[in-house]
Amino acid sequence: MALLTILATIFVASSFLTGDYTISQSNDSSKESFSEAQFGNDGMYYETPDLQNNELYEQSYVIDPLIGGGGGGGTTNDDIFVPNDSFRSAYFRNLKNNMPRNRLGICGYTGISMYISFFDTYWSDLFIDEKYESAPSTVSSGNITNSSPSQSPGVFNNITSNSPTMDTLTNIVLSQGHVEGTDEYKEALDRLIMQEIIDQIQQETFLGKLFSIALANGSITPHFELNEYYQDPNGYLDGIGVNYDIVSSIMHDYILQQPALVNNVSIVTSQMINDTQSEKTRIRNEIVQLVQSGKPVLMGGNGFTDTNGNGVRDLDIEDEFEWGHVIVAYEYDESTDTLYGNWGWSGQRAHESVDAYFNIRIHDYWCYEIGEGLPQTHTDHYRIGSSNQYVSPSGVILEKSSYLPNSYGFEPQYFFYEKTLSVSNENYIVSTKRLRTGYIENSFVNLSPHRENAGLAYLEIYSPTYINRFEFDASYWGSNEYVDKLNFSALVQFKTVNGNWITLIDLVRDINLSKNRMDQDHFSFILSAVNVTAIRIYYTDLIPFGSSNKGRISIGELNILHE
Repeated sequence: MALLTILATIFVASSFLTGDYTISQSNDSSKESFSEAQFGNDGMYYETPDLQNNELYEQSYVIDPLIGGGGGGGTTNDDIFVPNDSFRSAYFRNLKNNMPRNRLGICGYTGISMYISFFDTYWSDLFIDEKYESAPSTVSSGNITNSSPSQSPGVFNNITSNSPTMDTLTNIVLSQGHVEGTDEYKEALDRLIMQEIIDQIQQETFLGKLFSIALANGSITPHFELNEYYQDPNGYLDGIGVNYDIVSSIMHDYILQQPALVNNVSIVTSQMINDTQSEKTRIRNEIVQLVQSGKPVLMGGNGFTDTNGNGVRDLDIEDEFEWGHVIVAYEYDESTDTLYGNWGWSGQRAHESVDAYFNIRIHDYWCYEIGEGLPQTHTDHYRIGSSNQYVSPSGVILEKSSYLPNSYGFEPQYFFYEKTLSVSNENYIVSTKRLRTGYIENSFVNLSPHRENAGLAYLEIYSPTYINRFEFDASYWGSNEYVDKLNFSALVQFKTVNGNWITLIDLVRDINLSKNRMDQDHFSFILSAVNVTAIRIYYTDLIPFGSSNKGRISIGELNILHE
């Protein structure tokens, strides 16, 4: 199956309302960046902050994030985010493997992935494209927090324990005879790193998507033409460690690439202006208040190794330098004044004290604010046992009904008049209307408008309950169907409560649909904030002719999630 997923949403038409927040560019705040990076024995990428770098990344952000509308008291009381402390804690405690595994010092990218995955699961499935997501997690009942899933859903991870660490790559370079610290050493090492980056991009992982953003905005900077790395890598790059500017730019640009998030999601962010105790206290207090208001927080800090836990730097071990890390803080215990976070280390340190780890300072954070134009929807990331039922964090249970081409009972021919038929899937019965649509050669449901006296083919499906989302596989029947984008149109549509058909995508004009029916494209559509009970594919040909059935689009498996 081709990795083409079209994700669509229908949501309330509303721009992001900033309320009492002030949106501006600030010229007063400095940004924290990192000086020369160091590599530890565990393969992690360690970075030491340089608080003297005042270069400002130019993006709009909320400069006073803790002044909310209405209630005051230092919390965002008018925020539409619905706090669910028990789910948030359960999600991050069990987020262990469904994230990019940090094998090359990519803690910033891992942290961003964990953070966005939470919102994709808890708030709306539009935060991450379906093709990047991990398989649904299994729970034993409709109560996610009581069912204690062993793994929280996130993104597909193809980095295993056999994947190279930074130590692996440095040993390869040393074995080639390069002397550490020389230009030849750096070039050889960075070439290997770049090969790992390109591999993630070509495999279309979520980490690859973040790498693509970083390459596009200059966070990752190859020293030769980028296409050389795809063919015969012979250059080097500046590295894949992160600092405040890089995390900010990637999170900002990611929002711009997700149509549903643009104008509906903003970033609350701040960092230490100077290395004083008052600034340390301010940053921590703001993170605590954001967590208390119901939000997880992506944050960065640094510290030194202290195996005895006595607050004194270890001096008798090799990695005695300061290190930096990016994690997700998600829980606060007021009785003990303890802030807990997930370190992104495949289940290790999934629920540990932030302060005990960042024993030098917590220096920056990022937090999403969601506007009214992106309402909370029911997601399908948790499957109840082996059933076809899925439960969303809001507690709504969705039923998944699947239809293979032979499920409908359609005849193996194209009729020139409308046919109707009810199709049962256990207790879920849909009604179908079709024209020039048949079950062909015991393999696919085909729509064929291109024939004399035809010109139109459609398949309509009417549901007895609201359709939350639907997905299907599709392609042309063959490589030569006489389809041109001038005369043909194949609209995927849903029907509103007032009877209007609204178009989601045109399979002919909007994309290059697969011509291999054995390798179909996959489409997924999320319908939120509207009550949908009917969907259809409406396929037209303005100049039909001939005695052969052509223009055929083949529909494979179709799934409907409904309440």
